[in-house]
Amino acid sequence: MTDALPAAQPLARVTPRVLAITATGVVATLLLLAPALVNGFPFLFYDTGGYLDAAVNHLVKPGRSTVYGVLLALGSRPDFWPVVILQSVLCVWVLALVMRVNGLGRRPLMLIALSALLTVATALPFVAGELMPDVFAGLTGLGLYLLLWRQEDLKRGEAVTLGVVIAFGGAAHSSVLAITLACVGAAAIGRALLPRRLPRPHLTLPLIAACGALVLTPVTNLALAGRFASTPGGTGFIFGRLLEDGLVHRYLADACPQAGIEKLCAARMNLPATADDFLWDDDQTFNEIGGFEGGAAEMRQVIVGVLRSYPLENVTLALRAVARQMVALQTGDLMSEELTDSYDVIAELYPRSNAAMMAARQQQNPPIDFDRYSAVHVPVGLVATLLLAVVTVGAMVRGRRDIALLTGSALAFLIANAAVCGILSNPHDRYQSRIIWVAVAALFIAAMRIWDDRRGGRCAPCTSTA
Repeated sequence: MTDALPAAQPLARVTPRVLAITATGVVATLLLLAPALVNGFPFLFYDTGGYLDAAVNHLVKPGRSTVYGVLLALGSRPDFWPVVILQSVLCVWVLALVMRVNGLGRRPLMLIALSALLTVATALPFVAGELMPDVFAGLTGLGLYLLLWRQEDLKRGEAVTLGVVIAFGGAAHSSVLAITLACVGAAAIGRALLPRRLPRPHLTLPLIAACGALVLTPVTNLALAGRFASTPGGTGFIFGRLLEDGLVHRYLADACPQAGIEKLCAARMNLPATADDFLWDDDQTFNEIGGFEGGAAEMRQVIVGVLRSYPLENVTLALRAVARQMVALQTGDLMSEELTDSYDVIAELYPRSNAAMMAARQQQNPPIDFDRYSAVHVPVGLVATLLLAVVTVGAMVRGRRDIALLTGSALAFLIANAAVCGILSNPHDRYQSRIIWVAVAALFIAAMRIWDDRRGGRCAPCTSTA
């Protein structure tokens, strides 16, 4: 007599809760993807082609991370949709985590409402739906908030995944790396100096993520291009900001002729007035001094000379740059121009996507009118920035540490972004518009948390040490 076959194991039931969570995530993701879907192709920027070129052709290019280029290459079929789907899914997931640790996890309709708000009132759908690493700036900001202050409320896999997202974001764009290092460094200093009765940030995983971001880019460059090097170009951006502020012209007039800066001294009468003209638009002089890499030594020497010679002016102009960047929020910065470099690279490397790319609304004439979106997004962003400060102070006065940590972290992140981009590069609308959705999300979650507490007559998180 043969042995009886083992009884079939029942399949795990798909519970109504699992279905509701899945449906919520799908709807929220589709909301963020809606503008790109209407466009007919993921949104492009002039830099998109450079990222692809760096990864596919194994190049180390100034300002173009091979790490993000690899993501673009891996998600290139069909028509790069996997990339923007992943970016949108990550946004929804991180927002859901922030809601959950603040006591709103069992409110799926609220996640949909938040996604709808961010789609209408901020530039997030254009950022998440764009083939650029900019979306990882905001993801890094919220990810650091969760790991630094609410890590005990996360599952181990969630915390590790957030660390991976932060590491990737820092490797994908140098400004995100600088912001990560600034935020983690500030948290470490605060932990050492602030009284122990105040909330204590968790530092281990954020530090590991920051170190991962530092290492990932040179390792990727070594694997692809045979060079263990970070993404070059930072010196050129700092030089451009000092040039636009007038300090480079002033220094060269005082210092030339001088050993080590012969090319800049020879070209000083032809240096343009703005950073964009120097680096991109009227780049003849830039090429004459050697470009990002060949001219780095001379530009570095001038940067050091400017900092030493005019310390007070540097501080004043740096603060002005931060203030300018905080209010530079226009949506679609340079996205309505003809992006010839990206068109050419995609047409050459991915000819199957060329027809869809050129048929997209962004590539038509007249171009997309981003000013009508900015008419909503800019005032919302400015009000949200101001409200973050008001709500944070109010929460601290009332003893609401949970709210103060959420809104205070968002405000600190906005300031760090403005400082890094404004001082180390130059104020541009793109830099602040890419992350202002973090402020709106934080305010929405804080408002819902307070409303829930008042409606239920409770204030359990008031004494939370996070």
